[in-house]
Amino acid sequence: TQSEATGAALRWLALVDGHRWKESWSATGSTFRQANTVARWQAASESARVPLGAVLSRLPNGEEFVPAPPNGYMTVRFRTTFADGGQVNETLSLVREGAEWRVVGYMLG
Repeated sequence: TQSEATGAALRWLALVDGHRWKESWSATGSTFRQANTVARWQAASESARVPLGAVLSRLPNGEEFVPAPPNGYMTVRFRTTFADGGQVNETLSLVREGAEWRVVGYMLG
């Protein structure tokens, strides 16, 4: 079974996969929204993510709780195959805000 954090990461990635930039930005954690405008998030996504093409497969590749101040965060990794970009590691950082895990970082590499 997948963890709550992995489920939250997958739901958020579905928004990104659909190029739903405003919705994906709105679904992030407060620290992400404070550091990024919708326009900046959309521009970064369109330059880094869109050229990779459609997702062909996305497999969980581990998760780890990091006990960093103030409340720690969860790192969730996927090994994703894109139509135009081959296999790429996706790494998401999530924090718990209230009862939900919310994405505060997203890296492709």
